Amino acid sequence: MQRWKPVEVLIHKDVRKDPVVLSIRNNLRDVRVDVVESGLPQDVMAASRTLGVRTSLFNTITEGKKVLYVGPPGDVVDDFSIPDGRMVCPHFARLKLASNGCFYRCDWCYLKGTYRANRPYITAHVEYPRIEQQLQGRLRNSPEPILFNAGELADSLSMDHVMKAAEHFISWFGRQKKGYLLLLTKSDNVDHILHLPHNRQTIVAWSMNAPAVSRQFEKGAPSFQRRLEAARKVQEAGYDVRIRLDPIVPVDGWQEIYADAIRDIYAAIEPERVTLGTLRFEEQFYHIRKTIVSEALLRHMETMAPMFTPQPVRMKNRKTTTKSGKYSFSHEERAAIFKFAVKRYESTLRRPRLRCARNPQPSGKRLISICPGAGAFVSLVTRICPKRAGANHYILAWRKESHGTTGRSGLPVAIRPSCSAIQPFSKPLTRGAYGPEPGQRDRRKAERNAGGE
Repeated sequence: MQRWKPVEVLIHKDVRKDPVVLSIRNNLRDVRVDVVESGLPQDVMAASRTLGVRTSLFNTITEGKKVLYVGPPGDVVDDFSIPDGRMVCPHFARLKLASNGCFYRCDWCYLKGTYRANRPYITAHVEYPRIEQQLQGRLRNSPEPILFNAGELADSLSMDHVMKAAEHFISWFGRQKKGYLLLLTKSDNVDHILHLPHNRQTIVAWSMNAPAVSRQFEKGAPSFQRRLEAARKVQEAGYDVRIRLDPIVPVDGWQEIYADAIRDIYAAIEPERVTLGTLRFEEQFYHIRKTIVSEALLRHMETMAPMFTPQPVRMKNRKTTTKSGKYSFSHEERAAIFKFAVKRYESTLRRPRLRCARNPQPSGKRLISICPGAGAFVSLVTRICPKRAGANHYILAWRKESHGTTGRSGLPVAIRPSCSAIQPFSKPLTRGAYGPEPGQRDRRKAERNAGGE
């Protein structure tokens, strides 16, 4: 395994004596390290010798992955929410240990559209005791368990040999009673976490893709087999492991290569949850696509359209803006992709036992969640599954008619447009058909299973 090393490190003056920063200086002796007075993006950019000269947007984004800025944490524990009533999963808890925190060069990465040329460098936060205090405050004020997603703005493990953040917080969460950590990664940098006292309070999810697709579009990321081997090691170490086969890209021969990928995943591991997704892009990303993605990906994007009809949405700052959702394939195209993938999982799993996301059973039962992107889930559900249930929390659906109250004839599928959402237990599902609401003893396990992928 070849470990990443930045070509330049910029350290905020306020954290220059932090233990993690001292470790960075000691371990990266051959890397240029400078101290900066300010963490404002324009000041960090001006201090960087790598990013000081502006070129094309694509080159700036690429060069930014070589620069590491280390600063104080600020407010790194928060809730992500979208005030659009058309979203099924509107919020989840975030732990932002890093921002733009990935050096892989995946063609479709939404962070390219989020940070662009203004903050193309990788930002990592230290002063871990301060972050612990933020987590403790959040947990203390919550009556329910919380799953903190540490993988929305960063790859959770790829830089851990430098930052040691996952190593630190896996052990910290292992001592908590109602706090859980979700790590999302493409990395095989896992050997250092195998013997940590995680106490099953940490879930590790791998973003996977078919080998041929990964080689073409996920530049710099470990291969499919390396990720799968890392997932196997982590599962054997007692962690709960999840898989995201996302995005499924309809390249030539896609059905065969994704069928092989699904088969190989289940030959190596038994993920507790699998998420399926298709290509989808934020509006601003889509509008600048010709400057930040490859010609090969552009060919798949040209026929895309917004998932929603444009509609005024009142934002958190109380301003009203028009939202039309992410750009993706048509409902029919996405439904065809999901139908194929679910069918392949059904044939691979043969007769999986039913597990309801709101009434989970012990670990080992399989659940598939489908991530169609930001919306249009009702038409997708009706196309994929003849029966559906649930309101605005989880929609559980079966591809076949269920018999009686067990639903054993069909594969349980959780249809959710937001990949990392964590849902409160504010309402039970209908009793009888889906069983009673989880009791107090089940809530910790239920919250973990209801969390992100």
